[in-house]
Formats: sequence, C-alpha cells, structure tokens
Amino acid sequence: VSATQSDTAGNTSSAASTSVILDNAAPNALTITTPIEVDGRINAVEDDSVLITGSGAEANASVSVTISDGSNNQSRTVTADGSGAWTISGREFDVSSFNNGTLTVSATQSDAAGNTSSAASTSVILDNAAPNALTIATPIEVDGRINAVEDGSVLITGSGAEANASVSVTISDGANNLSRTVTADGSGAWTISGSEFDVSSFNNGTLTVSATQSDAAGNTSSATSTS
Repeated sequence: VSATQSDTAGNTSSAASTSVILDNAAPNALTITTPIEVDGRINAVEDDSVLITGSGAEANASVSVTISDGSNNQSRTVTADGSGAWTISGREFDVSSFNNGTLTVSATQSDAAGNTSSAASTSVILDNAAPNALTIATPIEVDGRINAVEDGSVLITGSGAEANASVSVTISDGANNLSRTVTADGSGAWTISGSEFDVSSFNNGTLTVSATQSDAAGNTSSATSTS
C-alpha cells in the first residue's frame, strides 16, 4: 500500500508505503481423538470430567470445542501448541446433567487472521445410569443349607442382568471371601456354573452371598445379597 499527496501548485510528495498480509483461506478442519473416554462411552464415574483432545491445528491457533445432547451444550476455547495438538485438560466437560444417549462433539480452529475452519465432529455415548439390582436364585443348594457333600461346589445363579453384562458374585462368612465374575446371557440370566464356590474351609454359620452387575459403559448396580 502506498500513498502520495499533491499540493495546489502540483508538487507531489515522495511515496509513503506499508504492507498488509492477505490471508483469507480457512484453516484445515481439526482431528478429534477417538474413541473418547477410551471406549466411546461415558459412565457415571467419568461424566463430570470428559476429556477431549485432538490435533491438526495451526501452531497456537484458537480451538473451540463444543459438546451437546441436542438440548444442553457446553463449550471450551483453548490454544493449540506449536505442533498443532490441543486439549481441554484442566477444563474437562461436566455432562452429568445431560440426557443419556448420543452426544455430539464438534471442534473448529481460528487462525491468526481470524479465519475459522469447518467443524470436525464425532459422537460419544453418555450412559451414566446404574443398571438394576440383580436377582439371586434362592434357596441356594435347594434348601438354603450347604452340607459336607455340597461345600466344595456351591452353585449360585440368578437373573435380572442386562444382556451380556459382567456379573460379580461374592460369598463370605465375615472372615473369608471368594468372588467370581461371569457374563450374563442375552436374556440376563447368569450362573457361576463351572466355577462354583469351594467353601469347605469357611466357618460354619451364616454365609452372605452378594452380586452386582456392570453394564457396557462400566456403571455398577447396587448389590443384591442373600444368606
């Protein structure tokens, strides 16, 4: 850019000049690191500190990240490092009040000239609801008593699990404990058949049996117990 002036006599000054940079090209779309929260699911333990990271930004660009369930939204703006990597670490999203289901994560970058990229987007499942308590089939060992013939192979079964959920079963006399983890079938039934409890060394008296289930997102039910 240059400028001169001419006076009333027609004399013209020397030119003053300066320069300006034209940058009207939008930066590239970002990359969001997936799966979010390792498995693409946010459970009740994770829902107040959801970490989003990514790459592909221009050095030191401003990165805007938004998470939404369609009704609720949260946004963070961070600065990419010199390599273009970015993270909301230290300002993680708290989605504990969001609706369960699919959440959409989107991210854009703005360069030094103020041009904004197109949005990169991905999804993550919010499932922070604990599954229902299980049902333990009773009476255990038909009559609710374990005798000397049965004490080496105590079978515990039950129902009420989510399909293919992980079921943890524990038996205890208060001093000694044994645990098994099995997978429920498609109907929610479960059994420790094949890995029965050996309580032959337990103290005689009342034994407590408890069971919990963990769903695909890692949420754990309250314990069901019987004796």
